[in-house]
Amino acid sequence: MRCPKDIRAAALAEVLEKGPIGDVDTMAAWLRQQFGSTLYGIFFEPFHERYTAGLFHEIAPQDGYKSPIDKAQVRRGAVQENTDAGYNSTFSIRFSGWTQ
Repeated sequence: MRCPKDIRAAALAEVLEKGPIGDVDTMAAWLRQQFGSTLYGIFFEPFHERYTAGLFHEIAPQDGYKSPIDKAQVRRGAVQENTDAGYNSTFSIRFSGWTQ
């Protein structure tokens, strides 16, 4: 089962929004700024809460140039399979009854 359409649309719109506004001082704030509230809430926050034992609310953000977002690739991936997706192109997540 795929992620519900409204959640996919919100996540896509947030990722494709204008670039970062201002500096952030924590990894949590950086993740929310880079990926939007939708992806942050369903994936990045729960993952990093466990991965960092909650410290991502305190530790410094990663350098932005290390994880650039290719918005053209994001757009392509929203409508077709992306062939150039990096080393970790597939993931599964169980959230409120759906799997992606």
